[in-house]
Amino acid sequence: MARNVALPAFIPTLIGEGAPASVGQTSRPSDLCLTEGRPEEQNGALTHTRIFMNTASISRRRFAHLLGAGAAAAAFSRAYSRTPPATAGPPATASGMVRLSSNENPYGPSRRALQAMTDSFGLACRYPDEHEDALVEMLAKTNGVSREQILLGDGSGEILKLCAAAFTGPVAQDAVAGSPHGPLAVADPTFEAILSHARIAGAEVIKIPLTPSFSHDLPRMTAAAGNGLIYVCNPNNPTASITPKGEI
Repeated sequence: MARNVALPAFIPTLIGEGAPASVGQTSRPSDLCLTEGRPEEQNGALTHTRIFMNTASISRRRFAHLLGAGAAAAAFSRAYSRTPPATAGPPATASGMVRLSSNENPYGPSRRALQAMTDSFGLACRYPDEHEDALVEMLAKTNGVSREQILLGDGSGEILKLCAAAFTGPVAQDAVAGSPHGPLAVADPTFEAILSHARIAGAEVIKIPLTPSFSHDLPRMTAAAGNGLIYVCNPNNPTASITPKGEI
């Protein structure tokens, strides 16, 4: 199996450090094919990388210069490379103190999670857009909500920033009851990333102390938020306490 890459004729070709290349004519008279001499194995099949150069407007002398430059660059790279060969080391393991205040998991990922991550490495080089709808559908079904209630983001930080921008902001004196912006009501203490985003938006940040059982005081937070936003971090950071689902 070959992977074909088209290159302009004026670009000299350097094929991998230490990888010899073979030169051959393709079925197209004006094309020259450089095939990487060190194959890679993918799913049990050997693959080569073929690089095509359009030679319709290049002389033999010019081609010889380009090929010589590529060979010289490859030889120079091999001679002066200081990159040590890759070696397999022991698997990384967590050690030291477990930060419960940051919701760290002392047990690490489960074996099924590790296997799922390993199985996905082959897709890591692609954008995940085509899988977005399937993930939204699965999350909505699992949580018993509609698709419109699911928002995907690159980590919680992006979603918190979007929420602050959409629902918090300065409240004008003559604001109507249906104003889409308002203050941000949060527990005290809690994870503070969204507080900074709300302040940038010009919103008032109202901190409500946790209850004696370290859960969110939801009635007070609801009254304080008005037309703004109520932020519930659950489990809470840094107390690691949980506000029961029934209360929320």
